[in-house]
Amino acid sequence: VGNLESFEKLGTSKEKWAFEQDLRKWIAADPTRNAQWGDVLDKMNRMVAESAATGARDDLYERLPKDCAL
Repeated sequence: VGNLESFEKLGTSKEKWAFEQDLRKWIAADPTRNAQWGDVLDKMNRMVAESAATGARDDLYERLPKDCAL
């Protein structure tokens, strides 16, 4: 979420969206590219969403002493 907020403040989220749309079109334009890369952006977006959903918890966990029992 922090990166997304930073992107929005800088106006780069619109640029990222436009780039992603252009990339999707380029991938879809060729059957070989589409077969190999057609779902890569959707997979990446799901990974980002999953990471954002658990990011605060994961960050807190990483900061705990390693010998701390939960």
